[in-house]
Amino acid sequence: MRPRVVVRGMVRCESRTSGSGRGIAAATRAMRVATVPDRWEREARGPLECRGDVLVGVCPLPSHRHGNRPNPQQFRAERRGDYWLWHCFGCQRGGDVISFARAMANLDNRAIGAWLAEHFGDRALGRTTAFQTFEPIQERHTATSRSSAQWPSTISDAHRADSEDIALLPFRLTLDPDVPYLWQRGVSPSTIERNGIGLARRGVLRGYIGIPVYRWPCAAEEHPVAYLGRWPGEPPQGKPRYLWPRGFRKSRFIFGMQQALDSTDGLPLIVVEGPFDVFALYEAGYPTAVAVFGSSVSPAQANILLATGRQIVVLFDGDEAGRNGTRQARSLFGGVSQVRFVSIPDGTQPEHLSRDQLAELLWRLP
Repeated sequence: MRPRVVVRGMVRCESRTSGSGRGIAAATRAMRVATVPDRWEREARGPLECRGDVLVGVCPLPSHRHGNRPNPQQFRAERRGDYWLWHCFGCQRGGDVISFARAMANLDNRAIGAWLAEHFGDRALGRTTAFQTFEPIQERHTATSRSSAQWPSTISDAHRADSEDIALLPFRLTLDPDVPYLWQRGVSPSTIERNGIGLARRGVLRGYIGIPVYRWPCAAEEHPVAYLGRWPGEPPQGKPRYLWPRGFRKSRFIFGMQQALDSTDGLPLIVVEGPFDVFALYEAGYPTAVAVFGSSVSPAQANILLATGRQIVVLFDGDEAGRNGTRQARSLFGGVSQVRFVSIPDGTQPEHLSRDQLAELLWRLP
């Protein structure tokens, strides 16, 4: 008899089902009650061996090519707090219940929400299921225990009111991607293109590397809310190294969210301090790095991160500011099991670490 485990998962859906808003609600609520074992049972795969909160068995992914004797211990589904995560050591793939369902059903982001609504909508919309309400993180003096809190079922519900009052730029800058300084820092053409960065030849940012900043969630082809400027190398006297837009409230934004969440199959978000750390981690094979523009996480940024339903790994610099920021983030996130903290060697930054050093620090990530 296969084990039956029902655990509420905290996950996110970017898809939009056809029809009325009821379909969207069904999909998003279904993802909060569907689990990896549920999806396994839907496929009538072989038995899963239960070892506490860990289930072990043969990898069920249709794309996995087994030999004559499939390994009964290569696939693991593990409960972490209120989540289910999975990993196949043969496929070298893993993630949350959304990525698992997507891989099993061979569906893209647009279709997976409808699939979940169809298969688990009855349970999600049933009156017997109790859903805790989302209470956003407030400033520290109003903080409460959040170890078992449920985060928003949809991003727009939690953030739309706040993001609607963010003014978008009426233009896009024309930036020159041919910047030797970027190459010297190990930023490849693909990373330059991915992030839309380059040298500004005119305007306020003339001579600076322009780094576009977007709100999140953002629509396709949406203009940025601002451009951050970084002087290529040591700036001349009287020029700041970083040029921030006037009135820009960096505590409301996270750099690289859209790129990090695009086609990364539920992998953890790695939170670093600055955009160049994001570029370095992408070059090293970690496409889910995002930056909070400094060594502290604001309540608004914390809510954006948690609302994705992803695991979160805080990887700040190994200096005094980074250590203080890590302690502040621990206090802010409280006991949320979704968040982990990784320390790096003193005096270093993530962009200075080699691939082997990063792999040693992050190898436990699903």
